[in-house]
Amino acid sequence: MLTRLGRLAVRYSRAVLVGFLLVFLGLGVYGADAQNDLDLARWSSPGTESVHAVDALRDGFRTGNPNLALLVTARDGDVDSARTDGAARELAAEVEQLPLVTDVTSYWDADSPALRSEHGRRALILARLDGTATETRQELATVSPRLTRTTAELDVRVGGQEEISRQVGEVARADFLRAEAFALPVVLLLLVLLYRRTVAALLTVAVGLFSVVGTLAGLRVIAQFTEVSTFAANLALVLGLGHGPGIDYSLFVINRYREEHGAERGRPEAVLGATVAAGRTVSSAVSPSRCRCARCWCSRSSSRARSRTRVFSSS
Repeated sequence: MLTRLGRLAVRYSRAVLVGFLLVFLGLGVYGADAQNDLDLARWSSPGTESVHAVDALRDGFRTGNPNLALLVTARDGDVDSARTDGAARELAAEVEQLPLVTDVTSYWDADSPALRSEHGRRALILARLDGTATETRQELATVSPRLTRTTAELDVRVGGQEEISRQVGEVARADFLRAEAFALPVVLLLLVLLYRRTVAALLTVAVGLFSVVGTLAGLRVIAQFTEVSTFAANLALVLGLGHGPGIDYSLFVINRYREEHGAERGRPEAVLGATVAAGRTVSSAVSPSRCRCARCWCSRSSSRARSRTRVFSSS
């Protein structure tokens, strides 16, 4: 089979190049919106006692642990003053009207010392947002800036498990894209120094980009039928452009081609020899990922990303 592919690549080299570009563009257009179809994740493993407890509280009692916290600071220095009390109760009532909010507990309603700081300047309003990680964090992206405020009576800051996870995710996403934007030209420069040929370096980077867009498109297709974590998209970028098969497989094939061409063989024979020899190594590395063994769906999503990156890199 590899011999036949090598002969086809030699005989129809222009058609192969045009087909590669068309497929690359098609996968890029479809995979560009993959992030919108992927799901945010919480760090929980299905089947554990803690998850069963959360499900029992939600299904049986329509309650659970608060995942949103508002830190309220009294501008007059006393959370028990009449001025602060009235404004804080209005804020708690506003939180109760927000979408997805099912439980709200505030210091001013519960009169719990645990929700009040020792010096009496700050107190908490706790709330629970009921929904998936994707739903709650998308809602918080709109709600959090609205709740964060400074008025004549109160200074309000938003925190809690879901809000912290949302902010960490936004910062991590921006840092990740910045790191990839820095890594890509560095990788290209190193490849130019390694190959001493610009075309070979660009070809290797092109294979890496192809594996990225192909993996994102594949993840988007899978996301139509089952949950896929956003971590899978990050992993696709790392494996495709950083230090994964997107670069490694190209090194195998191009170095083998150089060896064949250096042995005074013509270009068609060198391409055929590299396809058969290096192609056998690459194809043997592409094995089905055992994602069913992972209990956490984040791990399964990562396995799907790794397997599809290998497949598109070897293509």
